[in-house]
Amino acid sequence: QTKEAAVPTETSGKAPASPGGGGAMPEGKAAFREVLPKQGQLSTEDVPAMVLCKPKVLPLKSVALEKLEELQRAAAEAAGRASEGAPGSQR
Repeated sequence: QTKEAAVPTETSGKAPASPGGGGAMPEGKAAFREVLPKQGQLSTEDVPAMVLCKPKVLPLKSVALEKLEELQRAAAEAAGRASEGAPGSQR
């Protein structure tokens, strides 16, 4: 199988200039034209790249854990009040 290589579209006799040199290459146009084979197989290589997404803000404590701590705090306060008011516990 033979594949044709991409060739520069510039047809003047000058050598192609470097990208930053401000040479004879036209701005906004591709420096190379695409060449597709007329027969045979055409293959492309798809390389997976890492995609960075916006980070998600997660709570330090879940809502269920906060509710459980609130219930435990309320139960401890209720137990503390009950033990203060119990007869025989005062000295």
